[in-house]
Amino acid sequence: FPLVRLSKMSFLTKTCRLSILLRRHPKRQSLLRPLSDNGGNTDVSRNPYYSKYAHKIKELEQRDPEEIKRRLAASSAGPPTPSPPASADVSSSSASEPRPEPRSKQPSYTKPKPLDPDTLLELRGKTSSELTEAWRKLHSDRDAVCAVLPSAVYERIHERALEFPVFLFPLPRENGYEFVLSQFLGDQCHMTPLAAYQRYASEAPPCLSLTFRTELGPERGVTLMSGEYDPALLGPAQAQCLVNQLQLYYGGSELKKKLLLWNFNREPLSFKHEELVREFERSLAGAGE
Repeated sequence: FPLVRLSKMSFLTKTCRLSILLRRHPKRQSLLRPLSDNGGNTDVSRNPYYSKYAHKIKELEQRDPEEIKRRLAASSAGPPTPSPPASADVSSSSASEPRPEPRSKQPSYTKPKPLDPDTLLELRGKTSSELTEAWRKLHSDRDAVCAVLPSAVYERIHERALEFPVFLFPLPRENGYEFVLSQFLGDQCHMTPLAAYQRYASEAPPCLSLTFRTELGPERGVTLMSGEYDPALLGPAQAQCLVNQLQLYYGGSELKKKLLLWNFNREPLSFKHEELVREFERSLAGAGE
C-alpha cells in the first residue's frame, strides 16, 4: 500500500477529496474521445481498425456522403451518458466521480450468523474471567482479534456509529502511516485500506471485519467482539491497533476525538489527515505515561 511519509510529523502528500473518499482520474475522460482528433475533424484512416472496414467506409462515402459525416460527428461527441435506473444504488456511480451515500439511506446489511447454540450455552455458564478466557480461546487458532466489552460501552459505540458511520484511522507502517477506512453496518464494522478503496470503491476487500454480538447482553451485561483480519495485509498487532483506535473514538468520551468524527462526516472538505496522526501520537504518548 502507498504510505503517507512524514517529515517532522507533517504530511508531504496532497490530500484527497474526502467528501467522496476517492481520487479523481483526470485522464479517464480521454477513453471516451475518438482515437484521432485533429482540429475537430476526425481522421478515420488513423483508426487502427480502418483497414478492416475500409471497403465498407468507401461504399458508404459513395452512396451517402452525408451519412458518414453524421456518423463521424456522433463519434466525436462520444457515447451519451446513460441515466441510472431509479432503483440503482448510489454506490454504483461512475468511478471517475462517485457520489457519497445520503445520510438517510443506509447500505444493505446482512445480520451476522448467530453463535452456535452449544457455544452460547457454554459461555453463559462461565464467570466473567472464565468468559473472557473462553472467548479468547475460541479465536486462538484464527487470524483474529477479540474482546469482551461491557454492554454500556458497546451501546455508546453503536449510538455514535449511527451518527458517524464512516471514519479514517492512521496505521503506523515502517516509513510512515497508512490510512484505513472504516464503515459501520449494523453490528459490524468493516475496515479497508484507503488506497484500495480509492481504486476499487465498494469492491475493495476489507483488511479487518469486526462483529459485535449482543446475545449475552441482557443476562451478563457484556458484548462479545470478534474480528478476522487478512494476514496478507495486517499482522495481529496492527489489527489490535485499529480496534483500540475504534474503541477510543467511538466508545470514549474525549472531546477532541468527537470533533474529528464530526468533522470527517459533516465537513469532509475541511478535514485534515495530519490531525489524525497528531491525535494518534498524543494518545500513544498518554498511554505510555
